[in-house]
Amino acid sequence: MAGDRKEDGSIAHIVYGCMDTTDAKLQNLEQQKMISEYETKVYVDSLSRIRNRKFLDDKLIFEPCNAVVMADIDLFKTVNDTAGHQGGDEAIQKVAEILEKSVRKKDVVLRYGGDEFMMVFFDITKENLEKKLSDLKSAVKKITLSNNPDVLITMSFGGAFGTELVNNLIGTADKALYESKKVRNTYTVIEI
Repeated sequence: MAGDRKEDGSIAHIVYGCMDTTDAKLQNLEQQKMISEYETKVYVDSLSRIRNRKFLDDKLIFEPCNAVVMADIDLFKTVNDTAGHQGGDEAIQKVAEILEKSVRKKDVVLRYGGDEFMMVFFDITKENLEKKLSDLKSAVKKITLSNNPDVLITMSFGGAFGTELVNNLIGTADKALYESKKVRNTYTVIEI
């Protein structure tokens, strides 16, 4: 809107204009959809349908958090040998689904590689972390593979608890996982 004034300060006339921005907004929505599809292709693991290691490396590694958990399926080679690679894939998919459903939207679950997963918590107490890991351990034991219902799936978890950058907690979480793997089907949390 624009206008001119007379010498006495009163308004002489007003020019009002408007523009239809529908096309620009639709184009912006289409661009956002393309970006979202691209990020899905780049940052989501095709097997487990959760975030992948590239997401960690590109987006998460230098974020501050309260806890990092490393986890992997116990004796995964045995699962593959007994249930075949399709059974192993099914185990990975079902574990990913359980882990993903166990966290809030702001927390992150990703497939770190092979049968190894990572969880990043941005606001959790040590007690709640230990309770969550205990619950997850129990939930994973209930997994049943379609063509091999007798194959038992268990996981070991290693957690690093403390306010720090994700990158700085990974090593501690890995040490905790190593301790858990000595026993299997358990969790270890190291507070820093």
